Amino acid sequence: MTKTTHIHDIGAAISHIQTGGKIQRKGWHGKGMAVHLEERGGFHPAMVLTLPDGSLQPGWNASTPDILATDWGLL
Repeated sequence: MTKTTHIHDIGAAISHIQTGGKIQRKGWHGKGMAVHLEERGGFHPAMVLTLPDGSLQPGWNASTPDILATDWGLL
């Protein structure tokens, strides 16, 4: 089981993924959903969302509710 550290600041969450971590919101309905940063050769880094079934959604962008949320967790 992965331990989650809860924070309230999207800036801290972004800093965490920039150093190789993963982030998630408590308010997300899907279990196992998380975001990480992925760098692919020749391209700019992209945020990638892991979906409940384990598949990846590259190019995830935070919505306004995500940006204003106070239920972020660091994985």
